[in-house]
Amino acid sequence: MSRTNKSLIKNKSYIKQVLCFDGLKHSSVYPSDIDAIIELNNEHLILFEVKFNEGAIPTGQRLMLERIIDSWQSKITTGCVVYATHNTPSSDNILLADCDVRKIYYLGNWVDVEDLKVGDFLNQYYKKHKIYEQN
Repeated sequence: MSRTNKSLIKNKSYIKQVLCFDGLKHSSVYPSDIDAIIELNNEHLILFEVKFNEGAIPTGQRLMLERIIDSWQSKITTGCVVYATHNTPSSDNILLADCDVRKIYYLGNWVDVEDLKVGDFLNQYYKKHKIYEQN
């Protein structure tokens, strides 16, 4: 996985806007979000949820992420949820590659992870699944 200084965010001023879910709650149901998604060749789906300073994934959001991956998983497709944390000050951008992986949801189970950055996890994932860079 190559790391460049070029940002993939096309309109940084827009990303600073909060997408409010006000007015959309119905009983105990309301929208959720996913922090990042990688989908490769209709075969691999990786969902990322990133929290500040060991924050927990709320139950409803965790169930949503698990259900998406459980529905995706088959004999020819694979998927996982990566739960990562950061301690980046709110005045700075969060570099996903440098976030700490805390847990991975795969094949119906959450596995605790130690000493692994998101960027390193992706390198390992790409190598394991023989996903190579194309120029």
